[in-house]
Amino acid sequence: MNESNIAEKVAAILERRRYVGFSTKKEFSKISGITLSDIDKKLFTDPYFRKRCLRRFEDGRTFYIDTNEAMNYLNESLKRGG
Repeated sequence: MNESNIAEKVAAILERRRYVGFSTKKEFSKISGITLSDIDKKLFTDPYFRKRCLRRFEDGRTFYIDTNEAMNYLNESLKRGG
């Protein structure tokens, strides 16, 4: 991925960053442009992302993504290149 692609991705993330609240994995995929597969394989397996961005009700089975935190995480991650 070259620098112009990274810049485009970061710009797109910043544009979508206006979204506030929590989202399901499917909703977050639409907001962020990240595929469901990448969310499962790269984000949900990252302990830092899980601690910072994932929430669920005490007895719930569904994870909700703190959308603003997740978008910040993606922005930082793309800027540093991984």
